[in-house]
Amino acid sequence: MASIKHLVDIDLNKNQITNVKLQHLSGNPSGTGEDYEGRIFYDSDNNAVKFHNGTSFVALGTSNATGDITGVTAGDGLSGGGSSGDVTIAITSDTMYLGGDGSTGSRTLAAYGVATAIKVASTTWVISGTGVS
Repeated sequence: MASIKHLVDIDLNKNQITNVKLQHLSGNPSGTGEDYEGRIFYDSDNNAVKFHNGTSFVALGTSNATGDITGVTAGDGLSGGGSSGDVTIAITSDTMYLGGDGSTGSRTLAAYGVATAIKVASTTWVISGTGVS
């Protein structure tokens, strides 16, 4: 089937396109004018959907689109911290209580958990949140 070339934008009036198949290419396009910002296609060599971000082609859902922390600073009563990668902070000489249980000792924060540490006295903290055990 021959393709229809459009010389102007197509306004779909907020309607959806269904059953779409992206253009299949073997690797990144390399011809003049082929690497424009916003271009999207399926790279059959790498089994990846790619788009052009204005500088280069980037595969969706890969490590090309990740980030890292910029800094964790240990405040009063805490030690540790860092500016990249995995960072550990620890309560120094203070006492830590798990909110609701009243028990002390080491605590674990599950992946994607959220913890709140509240200093309730000069050397006493209450830790609570989601995924804290």
